[in-house]
Amino acid sequence: MSLADRLRDWGALKRVREAVFVAEQGVPPELEWDEIDPDCVHILARNEEGSVVGVARLCPGGHIGRMAVLAGWRGMGVGRAMLQFLLDHANREGVQHLHLNAQVSAVGFYEKAGFQVQGGEFMDAGIPHLRMIRDSGAACTVGEDPQEYLLSDRAEVGRSIMTFFQQARRSVDVLWPKLDVDLFGTPDAIDTMRAFVTENRVRQLRLLVTDAGPLVENAHPLLELARRMPSRIGLRVVQAPYSDEDDAYLVADETAYLRSLAGTEFRVRRCCDGRGESRRLAGLFLERWNHAREDPRLRRLPL
Repeated sequence: MSLADRLRDWGALKRVREAVFVAEQGVPPELEWDEIDPDCVHILARNEEGSVVGVARLCPGGHIGRMAVLAGWRGMGVGRAMLQFLLDHANREGVQHLHLNAQVSAVGFYEKAGFQVQGGEFMDAGIPHLRMIRDSGAACTVGEDPQEYLLSDRAEVGRSIMTFFQQARRSVDVLWPKLDVDLFGTPDAIDTMRAFVTENRVRQLRLLVTDAGPLVENAHPLLELARRMPSRIGLRVVQAPYSDEDDAYLVADETAYLRSLAGTEFRVRRCCDGRGESRRLAGLFLERWNHAREDPRLRRLPL
């Protein structure tokens, strides 16, 4: 699987599309080739001999199309591999909203990759289609979907945080240096975290920050919740040698995670079923938790 070079690979790409769409499906040649082809990212699937047996494209705006596999290579996972390659490429590029026009017979194929039907059936080149969308910021289910998504919208990250608290059954560990109020301090977020720790006695919420000062000075809503429920919510300050780290992550049930990426731009990776990475992050958290301290400023002051 590889990205296509338009000059070098165009002939092979054209042969596959003409064989599948024009010859097999009867799409008029003038409809098969359009003005946006030069602006799209094209991918190729090759067999062991290096011959191109499948093609697809990702166009500006997140539109996936022209997915074609030669007849002799269908049913072997080529289409699934191409789609996953496109999804991975879109994720790396930060393309969060994907859409496509699926032939009705292929809807099930795309649904398995997380696409959902939007709207009613329509005709395209004489073939019935359905519009399908896939939103990487949509709420996920903890324990499902091992794909890692790149989120750059703070509202989407906030929704993911609440989703993890709503679905976690045992524990949520959070190392987030400032516990950003728009992520962890909104009324909805506070209500969700309160429900998490009160609905079941065995549930555990542990929070690590790098500095207690801003939480106290700004009267962070989550600080007030932690003060009122000290037996249910642990809140500590990271100590050396970890205090200079800029890591930020959340782990739910050692199964799902959110992990902020370093840099000037706000970017967070989310995975709803990443047990290996979740266990790794949980191990890092525990090491820092055991070296952390309870800052006196975080306690409720006596009346």
